[in-house]
Amino acid sequence: MEGPPWMAPWPSFAEFFNSRVCHPTVADRPFLTYHDDELNVQRRYTYAEFGRCVEQAAAFLHHRLGLTRGDRIATVLFNHDQTVTLYFAAWKLGLAVVPINVEEPVEKKRYILEHSEAAAVCCWPDYLDEVRASNATCRRFTMSSRSPMKDSITARGQWTEAEIASTLPPLAARPAPLPWMTKP
Repeated sequence: MEGPPWMAPWPSFAEFFNSRVCHPTVADRPFLTYHDDELNVQRRYTYAEFGRCVEQAAAFLHHRLGLTRGDRIATVLFNHDQTVTLYFAAWKLGLAVVPINVEEPVEKKRYILEHSEAAAVCCWPDYLDEVRASNATCRRFTMSSRSPMKDSITARGQWTEAEIASTLPPLAARPAPLPWMTKP
């Protein structure tokens, strides 16, 4: 290939994401639709709504779990709107996501958790016992699949903190923007 390397117009995923969710021409347009036939649930998110959910999830990951750029977060999750939100929040913070298929045998999940060097693992409540059984030394938390993401990290318990160390600082009411999430 000849010529200069292709350069993305944004220096980070966070800047790219913010440029989309805050842009006035797309903020009110549909971004994500989630439908669950079993629960007869359908949720739609505009770009702006999804951006707020991602911001709240990123604040949780950073301020409650202490995750920072370069950390890894393992996930034992199925396809869900909350899974999408968690992934975007992780990418916005500069975290690497280690996805683990919920249908993998328990031994394989355990091996991945123990060797991934994940600082945290997120799973559905149904998989928490499998996660606990691993020797992985990481913070664990679960997500509830029954409640809407639009009010994540609220007193309603959208994100259920199962085993978060009590020494972590409390979640700030309005966390300061992270240095790599804002322009200098």
